[in-house]
Amino acid sequence: MFKKLLIIGCGLIGSSILRGCIDKKISKKIFVFEKSKKNIYQIKKINSKITILKKLDKKISDIDIVIISTPMSQYEKIIPNLNKFLGKKSIITDVGSTKQNILNLKNKKLNKSLDWILSHPISGSEVSGPEYGSKSLFINKWCIIIKDKNSRKQKNYLHKNNLFPLAGGCLDFTANPQPVQKRHAPTHADVEGVSVPALSQM
Repeated sequence: MFKKLLIIGCGLIGSSILRGCIDKKISKKIFVFEKSKKNIYQIKKINSKITILKKLDKKISDIDIVIISTPMSQYEKIIPNLNKFLGKKSIITDVGSTKQNILNLKNKKLNKSLDWILSHPISGSEVSGPEYGSKSLFINKWCIIIKDKNSRKQKNYLHKNNLFPLAGGCLDFTANPQPVQKRHAPTHADVEGVSVPALSQM
């Protein structure tokens, strides 16, 4: 269990992670950074104990795990705040699908003292918004974790701490972090260096 978990962006995917983390008691305290007033209204309905952050500042200095669940166009705006305020022991991960772009951005912009484990839970819905989130969205779904030689913490950290509540399995790969289609299970056409899926026991 984490002491403090932060979800940045809480639409359909972020709120599903939020619901799953609450259900599985992944963290003692959960923080959410969300700009949309409409989304904040819906998030507060999920659990009254969630702490809504109005900005990313010194309050995130002792966060254990950060999950970025915003559109990827927002990543470059988020990283400077993580560089400035996030503690060195924190872990960052995200749910974006175009991992090559994120990997390039991470290597270029992220403070080298911070650790970002690239991951992509493959799941979604035809609807959007936190009101449609589900704690079971990731059950029996794939979660891809990309091995990154620059990452100090390996995929085992995510497995050990049940980072993606609810992911039914995990396929990790080492090369070609290209977009993976969300509508099918990953195949050799999607990845290189495929290893045996490690099924979650959650």
